[in-house]
Amino acid sequence: MYKVHHIHNNTEICRPDFKHEQDLFVTEIGHSMPPPGYASNKNKRSTYVFHYVISGKGVFNKNEFEGPCLITGMPEEVMYYTVDHDAQSPNFEQYWILFGGDHAAKLLANVGFSLTFGVYPCPYISKACQTLRELQNTHHYVEKDDNLVMISGLYQLMALHYAYVFGHKRQYSDRVQKLLDYIHENYTTLITEDSLAQTLHLSTRYMHRIFKTELGISPIQYLNSYRINCAKKMLIEDNLSINAIASATGFATHNYFCTVFRKYNNGMSPLEYRKLNQAF
Repeated sequence: MYKVHHIHNNTEICRPDFKHEQDLFVTEIGHSMPPPGYASNKNKRSTYVFHYVISGKGVFNKNEFEGPCLITGMPEEVMYYTVDHDAQSPNFEQYWILFGGDHAAKLLANVGFSLTFGVYPCPYISKACQTLRELQNTHHYVEKDDNLVMISGLYQLMALHYAYVFGHKRQYSDRVQKLLDYIHENYTTLITEDSLAQTLHLSTRYMHRIFKTELGISPIQYLNSYRINCAKKMLIEDNLSINAIASATGFATHNYFCTVFRKYNNGMSPLEYRKLNQAF
């Protein structure tokens, strides 16, 4: 594994010594802390690229984002971003990983990703970045195959997202876990932050704060993300109408469901998502 440094935008890039284009492979892992107002070049790659944004905000392919979040890019898609000019905003920091191969699309679909550009909540950002930091440590590659080490890291990242989407083996405080359990059991009904707080006899403000501290997003952001992930599964696996899926996942109207769905899927409608993903 070798490293490349770019001083002008505080970037460090790691690549395997030899590129093996197998069924699944990693071509690059990077970390950067560009200054406010930074604008990237427009890049078009043959691989998938996942940006794990720790902090800061800006615009990615005309979509506003704010860390912590995960931004996913697809092969042959032009990708570019700008960092917020506001010097009062948190410093922008991100890790990324580039990967590809014939098995990549199936892997992403299996762990809950749509096969299109997207901005995802990332409550597991700390664990993801720890994995990526380790992959940039040259000691991990001594007497080992670079490609296998990087692929093992990619699987760790996929496992983190799978656990977030499907609720496996997550560990939070008792209060936050009770809130999550309530959301998972009642997401098909009307839920507000006030009603969530009442389940634990807490003030809404305090409940919001402890939830966001542990997951990195607000309760309503998590609720909408969970509902949309459930809807995605239904869109692919079931023959239900869009109206029926909207109702089954707790959205009051078809229009509101479509609005939220587009927000979490880079403007893609539920019907477009169904057509794209049923092809795989």
